[in-house]
Amino acid sequence: MNPLDQQLLLWANGLVGGSPALFEAALLLCGAIPLVACVAVLLALWWTDPEGMATGPRLPGTSGGPGEGLLVSRRRCVALAGAIGLAFILTRLVAFATDLPRPLGRETLQVPLDAEHWQNLVRGMTGFGAFPSDHAALFFALAVGLFAWSRRAGLTGLLVACVFSSARIVVGFHYPSDMVAGAVLGAALASGAMIMARGPQPVLDGVVQLFARRPAVMYPLLFVVALDFTQHFRLVFRAIFFFLFGLLGGR
Repeated sequence: MNPLDQQLLLWANGLVGGSPALFEAALLLCGAIPLVACVAVLLALWWTDPEGMATGPRLPGTSGGPGEGLLVSRRRCVALAGAIGLAFILTRLVAFATDLPRPLGRETLQVPLDAEHWQNLVRGMTGFGAFPSDHAALFFALAVGLFAWSRRAGLTGLLVACVFSSARIVVGFHYPSDMVAGAVLGAALASGAMIMARGPQPVLDGVVQLFARRPAVMYPLLFVVALDFTQHFRLVFRAIFFFLFGLLGGR
């Protein structure tokens, strides 16, 4: 273990370890709130017309499709959602493969909670490794993507991403290096996605067209995907491991 990583972790934990209220607040930010917020932001951006062209040209072949302004925003949303999902899945798969320990299982942390409650949390976090952080990948992918809409949105996103990431360090869910690695991966994928979404893209625009042409199918499907996302892609990972088990263990 990197001594600097350990020292930074213990220093950060000491900031909240003496206060049950602060520690509980940090734990709250480590729950479903960031994931729900991410979904809410993407849904808001889906209906945003950043270019002020709501009455502009529409998608070919869609009489009720979005105007040019909404098309720009929705193209970005599809690209960003893809980058976020890919970052989340890649980091989780790497964490399963490397299985590096979490601080809460090996460091002497200041934990102002009931011992039984804390042990339940520790047991719930031991199913996979800590490196890299999938949450940091998510937070910073979204933050970097927001710069495509405005500089203010991007800077706000970076600030919020730092707060959410710091919460996971101070309670001992991750070492700082776990968060940095996840953040770099998420930011890189989002940057690539936003570059790809600068102009017309057949795949991205095709997805937007599907929402315009088949809303009764696509929006319920979007709800299922968004719900699974807030549950850390449980259905997706079950499907992946079921496939891998059948491919490798079924021989």
